[in-house]
Amino acid sequence: MSGTTAGLRLLNLTSWPTATLKADADRASSLMAKRQSDVWAVIYPVGAHIADVSPGTWSPDGNPEHGKPFAKFERVISQDQVEALLGEIHTWMASHGCIDSEHRNHQLAEYRLWIEGGADVSTQIPLCADVRLVMMAVPEGMPDWDLHMFLVHELYHAFQHDLEGRECQDVGHMMFVEGAAQYFGYFLTETRFPERPAVSSLLGDARAGFQQGDGIDQGNSTAAAAALRLMVERGDLSHNAIMDGTLFHSCARSGEYGPDVPSVQSARSDWFQIENRDGEYEFARAVVGRAASASPVTDGRSSDDSGATSDSPVLHGSAGTGGPLNLLVTGCDDERLEISPSVRQALAGLAFTQCSMPFGILLAAADDMPGPAVTYAAKIVAEFMDQDRDGYADHAELAAMLKYPGGVDDQRAWLAMPTRHAGWEEGASRDHKQKIGDEIGIPAWWLWGDAGRNGDFSAGLDEHAKAVIWEEIDHFVHQFGLSNVFPSEFGVQNWDSLVAQETKRAACEWWQHPENDCPGKPREHDGPQDGCADPGCDVVEFFHQVQTMRAGMQPGWRGIGFPENKQELEARLSPEFKALMDDPRFPLVRRPLTGDYPLAGEAVTVSETPTAAPTMAAKVSAPVVALVPAQAGVTGAGVRYVNLTDVSTSELEEWTKVLEAKMARRQSDVLYMMWPIGKWIGPCEGCFDSHPLQQHERVIAPDQVEFLLGELKSWMATTSIDSDHANSELAMWRKVLEGGGDAATQFSLSQSSRFIMHGVEQGREARDVYHTVTHELYHAFQHDISSDGECHHGSRMMVEAGADYFAYVALENKYPDY
Repeated sequence: MSGTTAGLRLLNLTSWPTATLKADADRASSLMAKRQSDVWAVIYPVGAHIADVSPGTWSPDGNPEHGKPFAKFERVISQDQVEALLGEIHTWMASHGCIDSEHRNHQLAEYRLWIEGGADVSTQIPLCADVRLVMMAVPEGMPDWDLHMFLVHELYHAFQHDLEGRECQDVGHMMFVEGAAQYFGYFLTETRFPERPAVSSLLGDARAGFQQGDGIDQGNSTAAAAALRLMVERGDLSHNAIMDGTLFHSCARSGEYGPDVPSVQSARSDWFQIENRDGEYEFARAVVGRAASASPVTDGRSSDDSGATSDSPVLHGSAGTGGPLNLLVTGCDDERLEISPSVRQALAGLAFTQCSMPFGILLAAADDMPGPAVTYAAKIVAEFMDQDRDGYADHAELAAMLKYPGGVDDQRAWLAMPTRHAGWEEGASRDHKQKIGDEIGIPAWWLWGDAGRNGDFSAGLDEHAKAVIWEEIDHFVHQFGLSNVFPSEFGVQNWDSLVAQETKRAACEWWQHPENDCPGKPREHDGPQDGCADPGCDVVEFFHQVQTMRAGMQPGWRGIGFPENKQELEARLSPEFKALMDDPRFPLVRRPLTGDYPLAGEAVTVSETPTAAPTMAAKVSAPVVALVPAQAGVTGAGVRYVNLTDVSTSELEEWTKVLEAKMARRQSDVLYMMWPIGKWIGPCEGCFDSHPLQQHERVIAPDQVEFLLGELKSWMATTSIDSDHANSELAMWRKVLEGGGDAATQFSLSQSSRFIMHGVEQGREARDVYHTVTHELYHAFQHDISSDGECHHGSRMMVEAGADYFAYVALENKYPDY
C-alpha cells in the first residue's frame, strides 16, 4: 500500500443521470475485497464517428507505438469544458505525491489530444500503484446497457490490485485482466437489467462473436469472460474470486492460473462450445464435465502461448489422465442424459428403457435386450471416439456431428437395439422412431439369428454378436459422421468421394455385395430389388470391411471376392486410397478395438494385446501419445511415448513396465519418440550434422514432422536444458525427420532427463523393433552416462554391450525363440 486513501469520484458530462451511474459505481466498489485504489472516473460525450486513425494521432510525439488505438469522433464539448475538465484532472493528480510533475504534464498533454481530437476513449490508466484514472468517451446513441457495462468494466480494472509494477503485469492480460472485467460487468448489470440474465447474455454474446470469427486471440473480452465462466462451472475457478477482485491480489494469473496450467489451457480452447437451449445460452453439458488436466485441441481461433490443444470430452465425464471416465449405461429416464421429454416419450413407446450417450451419441435398447450387449455397444462407441482413452473425443468436429441432436441441420441420428421383430418397421413403432430420428439398427435377430428373432438371447455376447455390434456402429459413424465432415474423402451421397471411387474400382473385381449382381456373378442373397447398389449402402459396406481388416480385426462377413487377409487386401487397394486411410488427419480405427472402455467408476485398464511377431505394415498410424507413470516413490521417473508407427502403444507401455521392474532405483524422465521410415536410400555424409545415419525414404507428412518437433520442444521446456541447446537439438532433429534419417539413439540432457529418437523401418519384424526399444530404454535408465556424469567418457563396450546384453535376456521371455 502507498498510503493512498481508497476513494471513488465520478465526473459526468453526458446526459445520463449522474445518480444512476454513481449508484452502479458504488455497488461495484462495495463488492471488492480490500479496496485500496483512489479512482476518478471521467465520462464525457462524443458525436458521430468520423474515421479510424493511426494510434500516433493520440500521442504527443506522433509515434504510433506510443499512441492508443482510438477512433476519431466528432467533438461535442466546448473548449471551455475541455479546459475545465483538464484543470480538474490536474488538481486531482497533483494531490498524489506518487505522480511527479514530468509524468503529470506528459499525461495531461496526451489527454488534451484525446479530448480535443474527439477520441473515443475507453481506458483505465494506472498512474501509480494505487491511483487510477478512468476515462470514457460516450458516443451519441449508445444503448443504456452498453453504457453501464462500459462503466463497471473500466471500474473493475481500476479496482484490480496487481496491474501496475508487479511481476505479472503482462501475463494473462486478455483472458484474465480483460476477461474478468467483462465477466464482472455482465453480473453487475444483471441487477439493473433483469431482462439480460448474466450467464445467458454472456454466453450468447460470446457465441455470436465466435460465429463472426472473434476469439480470445482476436481481443474479444467477452470470449475471455466465457472462458473464465467455463472454469467456474468446471470448479476450476471461484466465481467469488472474480466478483470480489481477490483473483488479482497475488498475481494468480502467473502462478495458480498461469498460461501453462491445464485448466486454463482447456478453458481457453473450449469456451466456444455454447448451445441455445429453449432460448437460453449454456455450455454444452459435455464440455462442462470435461477434465481440464488433459491436453486440449485448439478450435483454430484461440490458443494459448504454448500451442497446446484440446478436443471434445466424453459426456458427463471428468476424465483426467489415468482417472475414471464417466460413461453411463443407465435408464432412458435418467436426467443425467441429455434427452428431451418428447424423445423420452417416444423411446418409452418403443419399450426402450436402456440408454447411453457416449460423447453425446444416442444409443437406446429395448427393455429385454441383454445388458452386456448394450454395455458392449456403448463401450465400442466410446472407444471409437476416444481411442487413446484420455476422456476426449479424438476429433471434435466428428463428435459434434454425431451428437444427438446435432450435425447437419440438427440431424437426429441414433443407434437402436430392438428385440421385437414383428412390427418394428411399421405401425406405432415406425411412428415412434420417426419422432426420434434416423436410426442404425443393432437388432437381436442380427445378433442371435432366428433365436434372437424369437426372443432367445441365451447365446450371450459371442464373437458373432460383437462383430455385428461393431459393424453397425462403424456404419453409423461413417454414414452420419465421416460422410458429412469429410464429404470429398468419405462421402456416401454420391459416387464422387475417394472411398466411393475405390469401391467402384473394386466392384465386380474383388468386391461384390451379396445383394448386388455382377456380370456372370449374380447376387447370392435376396434383398431389395435394386440390391445394395447405391453408395449409401455399397460404399458403407465396402469401407467397413476395409477399415476392419486394416485395423487388424476380422469382419463378421466378407463380400464376394473380398480378400481373406490384410496382406492380400493391401495388394488390392490403390496407393491413393491407402494413403487416405493412413492419413492421421482422419479419425479412423487403425488398431483392434477391445470393448473394454471403462464405465463410470471403473478403473482405466490397458487391454491385453498379442505378443506374436507381426510384420510392420507399410503405413503411418495416427499419433498416439501415452505415458507410463512413474514408479511409486520415484519423482519424475516415467516414460512418455509419442508413437506414429504401427507398433501398439499399449503393448509398448506394458513392456516398459516389465523393464522398469528390473531396474534398481529408476530416476530418469524419458521421452520416447517413434516414427516410420521407408526404403533404404544409402549413406548421406553431412546430411544429419555429425550423426552417421543412413538415409531412408521419408514417409511421414510435413504436419507430422511439425507434430513430433512440437512434442519434443514442449518436453524439453520442462527440463533444465537452456534455450540455445534446445534450439540446436530441434534444428538437428528437423534435418533427421525431414531427411529420412534412421535414428535409433538415446540422448541424455541430464542425469534425470533423457529422450530417445527412433525411426522404425517399415517391414521390420516387431521383435527387432522391440530389441531396439529395449536397448535404448536401458541406456535411458542408466545413471552414469549423461554428459554431466563423471564417467561420461568411459568404455563404449560396457555401455553398448550392457544394453544389448540386457535386451537379449529380457526379450527371451517375450519371444521364446529369440
